[in-house]
Amino acid sequence: MCIKTILYTAAAVLSVIPAILINSPVSYLPFAFIAVTALVSACYMLILTRCYEVVMPSKAEKTFPRGTVFHYPIVVRNRSIFVFPQITVVFSIDNSEDLNLGSYTYDFVLAPKEDKSVFIPIDLQHIGRYTISIKELRIFGFLNLFSARIPVRWETGIQITPLRHDVSSYKIRIPRGAVVCDVFSRSKLNTDEYTDVKEYIPGDPIKTIHWKLSAHTSSYMSRIIRTDAVNGISIYLDFHVPASLSIEDAANLYDAVVESGYSIGVHALANTHCVELIYTHENIPQISVASDLETLEGVMRSLPDLSRREGASTPLLVSGHSLRSSSLDNVLIVTGNVTEELAAVLLSCRELGKYPVLFFIKSSCRSYLSRKEKASLSFLKKHGIPYYIIEVAEELAQHLGGTS
Repeated sequence: MCIKTILYTAAAVLSVIPAILINSPVSYLPFAFIAVTALVSACYMLILTRCYEVVMPSKAEKTFPRGTVFHYPIVVRNRSIFVFPQITVVFSIDNSEDLNLGSYTYDFVLAPKEDKSVFIPIDLQHIGRYTISIKELRIFGFLNLFSARIPVRWETGIQITPLRHDVSSYKIRIPRGAVVCDVFSRSKLNTDEYTDVKEYIPGDPIKTIHWKLSAHTSSYMSRIIRTDAVNGISIYLDFHVPASLSIEDAANLYDAVVESGYSIGVHALANTHCVELIYTHENIPQISVASDLETLEGVMRSLPDLSRREGASTPLLVSGHSLRSSSLDNVLIVTGNVTEELAAVLLSCRELGKYPVLFFIKSSCRSYLSRKEKASLSFLKKHGIPYYIIEVAEELAQHLGGTS
């Protein structure tokens, strides 16, 4: 009950006391006036509840790049000849985990037949799905003595998409030579079929060395194998975040993981390489193949949210997929979790002739690396496996020119 209603009720009670004491018709006039005014206010409020309309944009989900600032329009319409003394509308913005990110309250008066436009400021700095809804709509009667809360079932979705960063200096290697193949075919790397020979270069699989021919030449010679493997890049996205991170730090890490994978994927497609995204959703490994930009953007929109629960480990995903000879040549890991097990798996990829690269997303709230992280990165450096330490995806371009 608002203060104005309390004061009005107190005035009604005080007016009754002298009326009872005096006990004359005239003495009851103040109380009658207050009672009639209250009744008129209540009836007026009930009439107004039938005279409004909320006009909202289409419920279709809107898509905006991360960091876009915009205003979402809502129109409240007075369909009657009456004046709305006050309307209160409360809007709510929630993320996919039903965490409220902000509420906006608007109070205004509506003249007869007036349309009132309300613009909700939207400034979402993190990738994900969000919901805008009307949390409360309240209509006040005459003198604002009474109000009615009107249930309005409306909400709309907003998708905040990753930004694309310039990674044109990133070189996608072709260790096996350029071939046009089917991504779902089985490799013939382990067979004796080959179409030509060439001088061995570092990075060629040891299995392709033509030992008999090399014995009669001054250098190693490699067989050029007709393989069904695709020259492309497997991008592993690790969405697991430590439970110790705050919501803001976890969201920053998620943004860096998604935008790193997206930027590299766009760069690979622009250079006619196949791209596959590998990640865990509800503890189930997922592999999404993107052959064009439209497909890649669709995959990015359907990625799972960050998770604080342990899922299938990244080393297990890599060893189960990229250690097969028929998998893609380039292996890119984007993770905030670096372990000795992961480093060992990347070395195994390198020994198979693949080209693994690690993008370690370090939370900005951490000023140092743990002893195990330092040991794992030292192991990679020792074996010539490139890695990059970044805090935000914007650092990609400045780090791709060399190894940390």
